[in-house]
Amino acid sequence: MKALLRRMKARLQALIPAGRRGPYLIASNDYGLYCVPRRALHRPACQAVLRGHVWEAETLKFLVDHAAGDVVHGGTFFGDFLPALSRAYDRVWAFEPNPDSFKCAGVTIRLNDLANVELRNSGIGATAASVSLETERDGVYLGGGSFIIDKPGDVRLEAIDDIVHPDRHVGIIHLDVEGYEAPALAGARKTIARCRPILVLENLPGQVGGYEVRMRLNDNHILFPLTNSRP
Repeated sequence: MKALLRRMKARLQALIPAGRRGPYLIASNDYGLYCVPRRALHRPACQAVLRGHVWEAETLKFLVDHAAGDVVHGGTFFGDFLPALSRAYDRVWAFEPNPDSFKCAGVTIRLNDLANVELRNSGIGATAASVSLETERDGVYLGGGSFIIDKPGDVRLEAIDDIVHPDRHVGIIHLDVEGYEAPALAGARKTIARCRPILVLENLPGQVGGYEVRMRLNDNHILFPLTNSRP
């Protein structure tokens, strides 16, 4: 572990200029190395990783155990799921609208040499749009809890159907998008109809046509497609 930490620190020093390392911390667990935003240290995912633990370990294990083809990972935060997903899937389509979290996730990708992760500085919606992102509440930085507001702003939304190539097979769509699941799924209709992926949703936006909830893991709803049913 000491040798791993030395390599991690050396890589981080190369990736983040010396005068700008203050906003970030480095951490590791059994899956990989992470660049953690200091402003978000109060968030439970950050606290878990800084202790060397895995945040939502049961959910991550499910995603890895059911890997098939590609995975769409909405709400990447600082990338705590990315090393494990990268090793399990052919390609990871990762979306993170918060600029600070996006920067940290990019460093996490480079720390772990994750060549098959496509990280996008955007949220997931029904169509391409520019919206606002709420990053603070009552003076408290939200970090991974930042959420989209449907009013004009400088945050980009993209539809899964517009980004994931139609020749790619998506095995799972995992959305941790702070209540924006319904628009995100609306923008994935073609991908869902074509691939019939498992859906892992933090918030359940009512009944999802052609799917049933079979279990819950770490407060995430696990939906499987119904046999011979189309969305």
